[in-house]
Amino acid sequence: MLATMSFRPPPTSACWQHRTARSGFEVAYFEAVPDGLRVEGTTAAIEDAEAWVVTYVIQLDTAWATRSARVTARTVAGWRETFLESDGSGHWLVDGTAAPHLDGCMDVDLESSAMTNALPVHRMNLRIGEAADAPAAYVRALGLAAERLEQVYRRIADRDARQRYEYTAPAFGFTSRLHYDDSGLVTDYPGIAARAGLPDQHLDRGRGQRRAGHHLDALPIPGGLVGPRSVQRGRGNNCSLHRSLARDAVSGWLCSMSTCRDSPDYPLPLSHNLTLRIQQWGDLP
Repeated sequence: MLATMSFRPPPTSACWQHRTARSGFEVAYFEAVPDGLRVEGTTAAIEDAEAWVVTYVIQLDTAWATRSARVTARTVAGWRETFLESDGSGHWLVDGTAAPHLDGCMDVDLESSAMTNALPVHRMNLRIGEAADAPAAYVRALGLAAERLEQVYRRIADRDARQRYEYTAPAFGFTSRLHYDDSGLVTDYPGIAARAGLPDQHLDRGRGQRRAGHHLDALPIPGGLVGPRSVQRGRGNNCSLHRSLARDAVSGWLCSMSTCRDSPDYPLPLSHNLTLRIQQWGDLP
C-alpha cells in the first residue's frame, strides 16, 4: 500500500496549465507499483521566447522519496537527457556519477513541473503550523542541470478541508502559497500553474483567477477564451496540431497545444501564437 499519509491515492492522471511565468501545459500519469509509485509526465511550454518540451519518469518509494528520475528535454538546441538515482537516504548519482552537492536531498524538483511539489508534502506529512526544510535535486528545464535547491514548506490552516502551504525558495527570493487537493497534488501555484479540469477551483483573491465549471467550458489565454464552443464555431481552425493530446481524467476533456499560423485571435507576447484547444474525447477521429 502506498504511504499516502493524510492524502487519498493520486488520480490516474492530472493536468496543469502554466500561468504568468510561462505559457503551456503539463500532464502527468500515476501508476501504483509494488515498491511505490511511478509518475510519467510531459510539459510543453514557451518561456522568454524559447519553446521547450520536458518529459519525465519518476520512481518514488512507499514513503514518496525519490528513487530515480529520468528527464528528457527538447529545445532548439536538440535533445538532452539526464538520469538521477537516489539510495533513499539522501545520496545521489547523476548520470552514474556521485553528486555530493545533493547530499541530504530526498526529492527531485523539476523546474518545468508543478507535479513535483507534491513529493515533499506527501513525504513530510506536516501538521498545521509545522515547517520543515526540504532541499531538492532541482533539474533545470533548459540544459537539465541538476542543482541543489534549498526549500522550506510550512503548513498553514486548511481551507475547505484542503491543505495549504507557505513555500519558500531563499536562493530565488521566492515565496508562494500552494493549495493542494485531497490527493496531495497542487491545485493552485500562484504565478506558476493551476490545475485544469477541476469541477470547482477556488483561488485566493489577489493571487489568481477563480475558475469554476464542471466541464471546463473555456480556458483563459492571452487574447480571450477558447473552449468547445469556439472550436465548433471554427475559431482556430487554421491551427495545426503540434503536440500530442492528453486526456484529463478529472473532466473528460482533452487538452491540446497547437501552434497557429498568423492567427490574430490569440496573440502571445514576442510574436509567438499559441492556442489551447479543447475537444471532447468522443469527438476525436
